[in-house]
Amino acid sequence: MKKIVEDRNKKLKELYEYIINHIYNTILVIQNRKIKFVNSSATVSGYEPEELTGKKVDSLVIEEDREKILKKMEEKLKGKGEGKPTHYRIKRKDGKIMKIEAISRKIEWEGKPALLTCISMIDNK
Repeated sequence: MKKIVEDRNKKLKELYEYIINHIYNTILVIQNRKIKFVNSSATVSGYEPEELTGKKVDSLVIEEDREKILKKMEEKLKGKGEGKPTHYRIKRKDGKIMKIEAISRKIEWEGKPALLTCISMIDNK
């Protein structure tokens, strides 16, 4: 019985990893303003997921949108505005500006509050 449960859990984990890493949208977990997890779709930003992990989210957002993103993150950590899309402009690794839509909700990550964020690319300049 234990072997059956272990095999099932392994298959579910593989399916979960496949879905998360092959979905078109970028999925992030943000905690204390830092990216704790990012799926492979983040490469649309020009960065590899490993380059983004540990970066402060507001360092990727253009200066004019930084105050806005910090305010929205604070609100969503308080449970306000969940599920409502917000638009930001980020700077890609190559310096181009990309407009994105982000939808976030509060979660617990490693025992602490965090944001689970789904990002869709709107356009590139």
